[in-house]
Amino acid sequence: MKAVDLHGKTVTLTIAKLAVETLGHGPEAERKPVRYFQKATKGLVLNRTNAMTIAGLYGDEPDDWEGKRISIYPTRIRAFGTMQDTIR
Repeated sequence: MKAVDLHGKTVTLTIAKLAVETLGHGPEAERKPVRYFQKATKGLVLNRTNAMTIAGLYGDEPDDWEGKRISIYPTRIRAFGTMQDTIR
């Protein structure tokens, strides 16, 4: 899921499964946690900020987050020296 997928809106979703997936190709490939949601077709790659925010709401055990609801929204942040679209 990317910021553009939210069309500028805040969306409330119910947390479903957590998967660890390989993202990228070749030497750039990395394994990252991806959180999926009920009734959503795309998952959200959990960066440190988003994972810590959810943990602050629902505890440090990611398996306990299933069935909980969160609201996500698109925003812009400064990262890697430029402004970037992201989800919070």
